[in-house]
Amino acid sequence: MQFAGDAQAGLRKWSCLSLDIGSGQLFEFKGEIVPLTTIGLGVLTLLVIVAVLSIFIVKQKTAAVIERLGKFHRVAMPGLNFRIPIVDQIAQRVDLRVQQIDMDIETKTEDNVTVLVRTSIQFEVAANDPANPLGINPEGVKAAVYSLSNPGAQIRTYVADAVRGKVPNMSLDETFSDKAAIAEHVSTELQARMGGYGFHILNTLVPDVAPTDARVLSAMNNVMASLREKEATINKAQAEKSATIIRAEADRDRARLAGEGVALQRKAIAEGLAASVRELGEATDGDPTNSLAVLMFTQQVDAQIAFAEKGNSSTVLLPPASDQFQNTFASIQSAILSAGNAQRDNSQARAKYTQEQAERP
Repeated sequence: MQFAGDAQAGLRKWSCLSLDIGSGQLFEFKGEIVPLTTIGLGVLTLLVIVAVLSIFIVKQKTAAVIERLGKFHRVAMPGLNFRIPIVDQIAQRVDLRVQQIDMDIETKTEDNVTVLVRTSIQFEVAANDPANPLGINPEGVKAAVYSLSNPGAQIRTYVADAVRGKVPNMSLDETFSDKAAIAEHVSTELQARMGGYGFHILNTLVPDVAPTDARVLSAMNNVMASLREKEATINKAQAEKSATIIRAEADRDRARLAGEGVALQRKAIAEGLAASVRELGEATDGDPTNSLAVLMFTQQVDAQIAFAEKGNSSTVLLPPASDQFQNTFASIQSAILSAGNAQRDNSQARAKYTQEQAERP
């Protein structure tokens, strides 16, 4: 090949010798070309445009639906992707994250009370595929894009229909106490309908149910307040009853213990007097009359000494008249002697009975 150039014209004239191997003939071509700088810039510009139009990026938890000449072609995964400019178009980018729709639905209960049911729906595009390295199922993305034009509006319609089909069969109290039944019914109905459109219902929540009429809510609060007051009154009465029973038992035990204490005290006094009488009897050669006289005189002297030591005492001991003292002394002496004789007779009878029992064969 041979080139020849004309620098003044700014064009290059060229001639080319070509040998046709098949026929053995030699051909010569001549022509002119534009400057090399213009060709380079044009080619570079074209390559840049093609590259820019061919490359696109898909974000994480997102999928891009690619259409070729208006027809579904493929689903582009997150990361760097390529397409044919003009021929391939990004029809839609699909968000694969969990989405939530909040809505308030007004309906009536079985007892004809209008309530406002607050519902929250958590859903996602059914595009999870563990077998895929990126975890995305292209068929689920395709169904979500081409099945419904407005999935949010469709979900709202289905939720409202499900709530209005469940709540009218429940009383007002049931709607408050069994919100989980409403949520379960809505979730079942929604999953059955939206599953075929490429959407998966994750959670259906019913966080609040409230009457639309403030008077109904006030009446419910009054009923609950009266129930609480009734319960408080019952609890208070039971507490008072228990306290009364406990006090009565305490009084009973106190009286019993006091009686036992008095009995023990009297027994100790009696035993002390008996011991004193025996000792005095031994000191007076066994004469009980002299023993009792000495004992009563001693007690009278002790009482007077105690009264003298406590001048502010409210008890005043008056010296008895001589005849009254003698009568009292005689009565006490008779009672003590009778008790002693009876005790002695009982002791002798028990000893005799024991001896007879021992002598029997």
